[in-house]
Amino acid sequence: MLELCKNLFEVPANWLCITTNGIVKDGGFAVMGKGCALEAAQKFWDLPGILGERIKEDGNNVHFLKNFGSEDYVPQNPLYYDKFVIVSIYSFPTKHHYKDKADLELIERSCQQLKTKWNLACLKRGEGYAWDVIPCIPKVVLPRPGVGLGGLDWESEVRPICEKYFLTDDFIVVHR
Repeated sequence: MLELCKNLFEVPANWLCITTNGIVKDGGFAVMGKGCALEAAQKFWDLPGILGERIKEDGNNVHFLKNFGSEDYVPQNPLYYDKFVIVSIYSFPTKHHYKDKADLELIERSCQQLKTKWNLACLKRGEGYAWDVIPCIPKVVLPRPGVGLGGLDWESEVRPICEKYFLTDDFIVVHR
């Protein structure tokens, strides 16, 4: 696992994970009102509806949300200049309810689910996944889960969990 002091949306990656909660409002939209979830919802207007559907279908789990291209997402990296890039966005649940403190058990489950999905995708490489056309090494980027608005401590509580699952530098954890 690599750690970077950067904005989540400026790190070149194939998978971009957004920390989320499990609340769906009347109308079917997931609550994405603060932090990187709000930032993502402002960049991609359809995310709250997509995530709301996924939560209703399969609960508060790691979900693929959508693919998007470099016209929507252009990290400040020379590998991406003048190239079309496809990035997959995933939810990464850290809370059951947006008003609650982040839940360490939920974060661990999310780490397990993300790692399993990543391993499966790596096994299927060459079968049409986005990074088959991307000019960089496959990576997953996520913010420090449960830290900040979640109220947890990175060093003593969350980092040990992340290190258990994200053993390689395929996983980049960012903070500002």
